[in-house]
Amino acid sequence: MNKIIKIIVVLFVLNCVQKLTAQEPAPAIQQGIEYHNASRLENGKKSIELVQKSLDTLKPLVETDSIACAYYGSALTVYAGFISETNPIKSLSYLEEGGKYLDKAVAMDKKNSDVHLIRLENGIEVSRSSPVKRYSVIADDIKYFIDDKNIERLEGENKAECLLYCAYFYCDSGDLDMALDFCDQIIEQESKTEAARLAAKMLAKYSE
Repeated sequence: MNKIIKIIVVLFVLNCVQKLTAQEPAPAIQQGIEYHNASRLENGKKSIELVQKSLDTLKPLVETDSIACAYYGSALTVYAGFISETNPIKSLSYLEEGGKYLDKAVAMDKKNSDVHLIRLENGIEVSRSSPVKRYSVIADDIKYFIDDKNIERLEGENKAECLLYCAYFYCDSGDLDMALDFCDQIIEQESKTEAARLAAKMLAKYSE
């Protein structure tokens, strides 16, 4: 379970969800998002205090706003990372609960690219860092972006970051050709971004 702590560092490392493609969130939601993001930059007690503020701020809104619901689910998984070593059973419970809220967010607004992207990123990181595997769930997000061509609605870094997580999905699924094709697309469109750097790293690793 101690690997779950990696979520603190890598979850949303590209900050894709901080650059929402839809309208600006309401002030309360924005505050909850800020607490969520700030918690990952701190250590120890301060981190837990900030993620708890995020949970407290967003919880009243999870039934009415899909973005709030998605970030609430993400905050639960971040909290899980903070307690993974001291209380692994409770940490696992928070990971599972967080996934349920992320799924709820997508169900609330199935045409919202932001909530799909939050769930996709979260699902990859949780699946790679913990016993909770979300690949069968985020396969729906892959379909939404790739098969249904909703990735074409994204632009710039947002699109590159989405392509990167699609690449991770196919890499983890054993389809390296598809994964590397997504990496090529990232580098072609965004040569100086973090997504492009990570795509180039993946290409170098699997093209040897």
